[in-house]
Amino acid sequence: MRTVFHSQNPFMRECFVDEMAHAAGKDPYEFRRAMLQAKPKDLGVLDAAAKYAGWSLPLPAGVHRGIAVQDSHGSYAAAVFEVSVSPAGELDIRRVVVAVDPGYVVNPDSAEAQVQSCVAYGLTSVLWGEITLKEGRVEQSNFHDYRIMRMAEMRRESKRCSFRAAASGADWARRRSRRLRPHCATRFSPRPASASARCRSRTRA
Repeated sequence: MRTVFHSQNPFMRECFVDEMAHAAGKDPYEFRRAMLQAKPKDLGVLDAAAKYAGWSLPLPAGVHRGIAVQDSHGSYAAAVFEVSVSPAGELDIRRVVVAVDPGYVVNPDSAEAQVQSCVAYGLTSVLWGEITLKEGRVEQSNFHDYRIMRMAEMRRESKRCSFRAAASGADWARRRSRRLRPHCATRFSPRPASASARCRSRTRA
């Protein structure tokens, strides 16, 4: 929600890309691939998401699948969602596969948690995101009266959310690991001066 136009613009664009693929009689994944041949990073995450989602495999009756790709602030991501709709009109998010190329992955667990939270907030926006007004005032004031995906729901959904990191900068990071010293990132957070000084001295070394 802090990405400014990177939140809503990709949704509108990718929906339109799907409409173009449908009008052309093309598979949504293959339609995107044809347009991304000159963009290897976009193509890389698109292919990874499709591969791990088993895009070429048939789906059970009543299950539908969609794919999208987006870059933002130097990172590239693609996602595949598998959904179904009950006779009562209830949406079931059956599976989510996300492939990300952030360039460098220092902490894979943290990166995976970030992607899972993005999926949770994205689903929140799609399923329940709404601000209402009454007598000229906003009715929602915080998360106690604004519907959001709860922990119990996220535990269920996270089991269905697969994360794949395709770090295009990993080789360079390994070669430069001694000079980068990722642990010295502590100098950017509140720490005693002595710790910051030690970290700066290691960086210069």
